[in-house]
Amino acid sequence: MEDRRTHADRRRSVDRRHSDGGHGPGIERRRVSDRRTIEHLRKVVTITGAAGQIGYAMLFRIASGEVFGENVEIDLKLLELEQALPALNGVKMELDDGAFPNLASITTTSSLDVAFGDSDWAFLVGSVPRKAGMERNDLLNINGGIFTGQGKALDKNAKPTCKVLVVGNPCNTNALIAKSMCKNLEEKNFFAMTMLDELRATSQLAQKAKVSQNDVRNLAIWGNHSSTQYPDFYHATIKGKPATEVIADENWLKGDFISTVQQRGAAIIKARGASSAASAANAAIETAKRLSCRTPDGQWFSVAVSTNAAKHAYGIKKDLMFSYPIRSNGSDWEVVKGIEHNDFSKGKIKASEDELIGEREAVKGLLPNCKKGDDDSDTSDNQAPDYSAILEITEDDMVIGNLQNPITIVEYSDLQCPACAHFHKVVKQTWRLISNDVKLVIRNYPLIQIHAQAYLAAQYTEAARVQQKHEAFFDKLFSNQTQWSGAANAEELFLQYASEVGLDVEKLKQDKNDPTIKDKIQKDIDSGNKLGIRGTPTIFVNNKEVNFPDTPQKFFEMIQQEKQALVEAKLNK
Repeated sequence: MEDRRTHADRRRSVDRRHSDGGHGPGIERRRVSDRRTIEHLRKVVTITGAAGQIGYAMLFRIASGEVFGENVEIDLKLLELEQALPALNGVKMELDDGAFPNLASITTTSSLDVAFGDSDWAFLVGSVPRKAGMERNDLLNINGGIFTGQGKALDKNAKPTCKVLVVGNPCNTNALIAKSMCKNLEEKNFFAMTMLDELRATSQLAQKAKVSQNDVRNLAIWGNHSSTQYPDFYHATIKGKPATEVIADENWLKGDFISTVQQRGAAIIKARGASSAASAANAAIETAKRLSCRTPDGQWFSVAVSTNAAKHAYGIKKDLMFSYPIRSNGSDWEVVKGIEHNDFSKGKIKASEDELIGEREAVKGLLPNCKKGDDDSDTSDNQAPDYSAILEITEDDMVIGNLQNPITIVEYSDLQCPACAHFHKVVKQTWRLISNDVKLVIRNYPLIQIHAQAYLAAQYTEAARVQQKHEAFFDKLFSNQTQWSGAANAEELFLQYASEVGLDVEKLKQDKNDPTIKDKIQKDIDSGNKLGIRGTPTIFVNNKEVNFPDTPQKFFEMIQQEKQALVEAKLNK
């Protein structure tokens, strides 16, 4: 974690010297630039996934004063996974080199508590992208763990007035999960980004009408940031006229226009080989600016908000994050009222609402009732969490060692994670001394946002269990991790390793695609999400989370301490 003195601080030091001509103690001049004394002219801004492409594209515009104003100093708190901190420190160096007058401090961290400390604005950008072969529900559950942890950290550390914009997809339901963790933050201050969809739709209308994008107004996005979103052209205007008058081709509007906007993200991935980054960053910046300023008369903009906070406007069901046209006064917002929809629009809006209800159902296990006053249970830090039900060994678990051994270690592991490979080496070096005491349960927790081959490796390892050779294959993958981790032909290497340990390769390839394999991996991920896991390896010893023992000696001593604790517990009965 790093912090630094700002250029504004240095200017204040110069002002102090100049206040008496530099000859001794004098009265310091008060200037607007001495904003440290004026609370509302300083903001703590948190950005997660800050070393990623979207975060990178946002940071310099926020630091410049564009978003919150030239008279507002910014304390940036940048969150990344531990593995990405070196890259994040490089980003910090660039921010330093920008010499932004508004940038008061920069903190880089992998700690949720540090990142969200006293936050005024939080941009939740980091999330797991969808990979080939993943269903949307897979993505929802994987990201559920991330946004559960971030929501809890926001509730614990951010200012009660903190505004939260979720950018990481699937952003509507990610925002719902984070919001649901918070008792101390108002749900009206949670938002999910649909501005990118609005800007995409605006651009399409402008191109079709052969006008400037500035001539297009009030293009509203309704519903989910997904392929069911509804870009409402019926209430948009072009040079002050209804869009349907300027663009008379209603078939194009109801067909190609809507499908182009809905599928734009996929088209960009196909064209550039990666998802939208600069345009997404621009949309996030634009959303924050519009929420922080008064909306001009007669205009509106799109953002997903809590349907509870929106008082179920337009009949949308409760407990959703749904995109509406809204207006802002700079500190609060309201849904634009009185918009009438024809049957076509009603059908489109209903389809997006239904999708969001389905997403909510898919993650309902992660959604406690966290409204103020609704939950009086004791959730204080003094109450030790009971993980026993989640960590209970099942017949699906991969277990190394005798099931009767008294000490149970559950490890959530990513086969592409270097720290996991190191822990595997520590276990191997110690196993002979502890094999009569320990059973090791290994669960899959592939961090696919940073490890592109981790999910595939988990699939092959689970498939190797069918042939009862998973331990040898598991060991082979960790032993050769540096070879396959960055290789373009990783799957070919997996099959080579499989042959070397005596697996039937053709059967392995067939089993790898069995739906039960994916279900097993998802079950492991779901259990990890319920535990609030953020990184790997995460290790539990007899239902208690422990720090990663990074040497054989530390690991052995940890086991001996647990043995002694079990003996003492038995004597005290």
